[in-house]
Amino acid sequence: MIKFNYDAFSQNFTPHSHSTWIPVAKTGVGFIVAGLIILLLKELLVAVLSTIAIGIGIYILLVAFRIYQLNR
Repeated sequence: MIKFNYDAFSQNFTPHSHSTWIPVAKTGVGFIVAGLIILLLKELLVAVLSTIAIGIGIYILLVAFRIYQLNR
């Protein structure tokens, strides 16, 4: 299990004259990448669910057409 150390995280945002910008930049890039991954996964999930719904709808229409053909 990953433990979150708030003190180490908050030290990235306390400006010191001798500190570098790299940890702050890495944290910012990490949040941007996490947001993009969440966005892509959400879009992928919506695409999969809509494809399944369209497929079920087409299948039901085909069954309805076959029943129509049998009753004619």
